[in-house]
Amino acid sequence: MVKENRIEVNAFSIMSNHIHLIWQILEGHERESVQRDFLKFIFQTIIRDLKKNHPSVLQKFYVGTKDRKYQIWERKPLSISLWNQSVLM
Repeated sequence: MVKENRIEVNAFSIMSNHIHLIWQILEGHERESVQRDFLKFIFQTIIRDLKKNHPSVLQKFYVGTKDRKYQIWERKPLSISLWNQSVLM
């Protein structure tokens, strides 16, 4: 997404069970589509790695619903606009 000039990543933190990103969505792109595409890409990457390297761990994410086999992300991830320095801090 950075290479496609859709976002600039200003900071990130990978925690044991979630991530934090501070990114700027570049002109001509919408937050909803950028967030959707990011979550989809990371989901596919995680699933691919678990299938190859950790199949027993993969089963912890199995949900088997009609629209998905695995669930990694919460249904409605928290997204906060950082519109000024005070909110950022």
